[in-house]
Amino acid sequence: MSTTTNNNIAKKLLAKVALVSVLASSSYAGAIIDLEVGGGVWSTGAPTGTFEADAGNGAVSFDLANQTNLTSTSDNTYLWAVLDHPIPIVPNIRIEQTTLKSVGTKTVNITNLISGDIDTTLDLSSVDYIAYWGVPFATWLPFLDELDFGIGGKFFTGSLSMKDSSGVSDPYEQSFDGATLPYGYGKVRVEPPFMFGIGLEGELKYISYSSSTFSEFMVKADWGMTAPIPAIDIEAGLEVGYRTISLDIDESELKTNVDFDGVFFGIYAKFGI
Repeated sequence: MSTTTNNNIAKKLLAKVALVSVLASSSYAGAIIDLEVGGGVWSTGAPTGTFEADAGNGAVSFDLANQTNLTSTSDNTYLWAVLDHPIPIVPNIRIEQTTLKSVGTKTVNITNLISGDIDTTLDLSSVDYIAYWGVPFATWLPFLDELDFGIGGKFFTGSLSMKDSSGVSDPYEQSFDGATLPYGYGKVRVEPPFMFGIGLEGELKYISYSSSTFSEFMVKADWGMTAPIPAIDIEAGLEVGYRTISLDIDESELKTNVDFDGVFFGIYAKFGI
């Protein structure tokens, strides 16, 4: 047998071994592209802090707890979606929508702004767009399933509304549309083998610049079940956790120092190919 023939046989054999290796590694690596969606209810306590309103003849600062009687609500909702892929340079994408509203009624006199029996609605709802990357080789560490970093932006869509139920004072309303906060993003997820399939996750959004600081922290536990469908990964489950938002913002569209926190409960689904 000639040397050329031997070389051709060797090349074909190596190609077959490489193909088998790739297929085997793919079967153990799981899905190549993941789409995750989820949502639920975030039960926040009454917000604390101060708010600055534009009264036309100057800014007026007032205390949210003492001058609005804003109460806790249980109808704040959240939705999220994630697209995760294997291309190293291109970021993965996460989108979040959070409803964050609190209402209250109190008899007050806020100088140069409004007075009477005031119905107040503070709506700090927002949409987040996050681009993130996974830390290479981080999942080689024991129990570590994800270690991500990236950048994001929070786009507010809410408003502050104050109305005198007696009709004596003119109503006041300020929209936050256009108020945007950039931030750094980080997430860590572990799946200890002794937790019976329960995953633990922590997420941080943070930025501090000039006279403004924003932080949002979330910890959660989730548990899901995988559907026995070949060639595609489908998982559905439950999540429960605690989330806090702290806004100390001094921008033209939004001036406030307010905190929200509370527990949340939701469902999620993952689809992988």
